[in-house]
This record gives sequence, structure tokens and C-alpha cells, in this order.
Amino acid sequence: MRRLGLNRAILLISGILAAACGGGGSPSAPSTPTPTLPARSSLTVSQNGTALLGISPSPLHVFRLRVPFRVVESAGLGARMNFVRLQLYRGASEIERAELGAVQIEQGLGSNVIRASQTTSFSANFDFNSTTFDFFRMTFSFTDDRGNAHSAEISRLTDVQVFPGLLAMVPDGAGFRLVVAPGPATD
Repeated sequence: MRRLGLNRAILLISGILAAACGGGGSPSAPSTPTPTLPARSSLTVSQNGTALLGISPSPLHVFRLRVPFRVVESAGLGARMNFVRLQLYRGASEIERAELGAVQIEQGLGSNVIRASQTTSFSANFDFNSTTFDFFRMTFSFTDDRGNAHSAEISRLTDVQVFPGLLAMVPDGAGFRLVVAPGPATD
């Protein structure tokens, strides 16, 4: 019985010494906390300066609209821009569409990536032919780094410069009509 008590005392002392020495193994490195990413990106799009409306250099189109934009990601999760689409409407009917895909965005910007918690500025060129339309819609499509789909829309431009002498914007009902100004008379 005395021997049993002595064995228990030895085991107890060994356990205390092992715990004090870190268990006899090599010391472990402190763990680095894994950053937790948000469930979704938060993306907002806005006009970022003066839009320019003029004659298109494309032989297939009459007009070109160049609009500077700002994309802000505020949740801390990056995204990729899939496309930017301009749709022109007369009444409830879409009459014309122009779209920049991811490849065109990458060619124009060098990348279609919207970094986490950052602001990205870029300009998009839309070529079109319709001279009369009631309203337009620009749709921006994104996929964030967790695979969530996002979209943002702009249906009003706050600052547009029309190239003087090239175009006139004429009120036409609730919308407007674009007119190529007549050139100088020739003899």
C-alpha cells in the first residue's frame, strides 16, 4: 500500500514537471489568426467627371458617349467586372444596346479587378446609332471573390459635354433627340 502511494506521488510529480516544461516536446510557434473575409462585396458605381458626347470614330456607328466612372468596394472583398452595358429605350422598348465585356474592360484598363476596400476609376466608350430615345440604363456586372453576383445601374448622367458644332441635343417629348449639326456650306 505504501508502494502504491509512492507510485502515485511519482506520477503526480512527473506530470507537474512535464507541464511546467511544456510537455517535453519542442515549443510551438504562436498561431496567426486567419483573417475572416466578408460574405459579400459591397460595390457602388458613380459618374466620376464630365461625360463626353460626340461623333463616333467607328464607321459602323454615329455617336460615341465616353463616361468616366468610379467603382468603390467597401466591404473588404475584391471582385471582377464582367461587363458594362448601355441600353437605349423608346417607351418600354429597348431600341439599341452597346456592351463592353471583360476582355474589352481588361484591354482598356489593364485589368477588370476591383480590389478589396479600394476605389477604381475608369472610362467607358459606348458607340451607338439611335438619335431618338426616352431614357437609357447603364448596367455594371461583377462577381466577387466568393462567387457572388452583383450589379449596379446608372440611369442619369449629371455632367455631359456635347462637342460644339458637331452635335445638338434637342428636347423631344420626355426624352431627347441627338442631331448632327450641319457642316459648312460648300459651293
